[in-house]
Amino acid sequence: MKKSRGLIKDSQLKISEITQEKQQLEIKVNDSFAEVLELAKNNDPTFLLRFQEVYPEYCNNLKKIMPDISQNELHFCGMLKLKLSTKDIAISICNSKSHPKQKK
Repeated sequence: MKKSRGLIKDSQLKISEITQEKQQLEIKVNDSFAEVLELAKNNDPTFLLRFQEVYPEYCNNLKKIMPDISQNELHFCGMLKLKLSTKDIAISICNSKSHPKQKK
């Protein structure tokens, strides 16, 4: 009887530790997502580097499918992965290149 209580207590402790670790990892993931999203929206030049750190498999899979993919295309695909609106993507792309503003 005492042995089973000890096992139950150990199991509950282990579950509690795993739950806390899971919550900490979720916070890190959310923080990383928010950081990358902010870099994309601000057209930060470090966006693609940080995106590749946070989503390495995504970028590797794209490179496997299309070995000659350019940095600009990776940048664009990264913004799509983050589910940026077409308006935000267009603003970012237009701001990153020296497009002359057209008058209406």
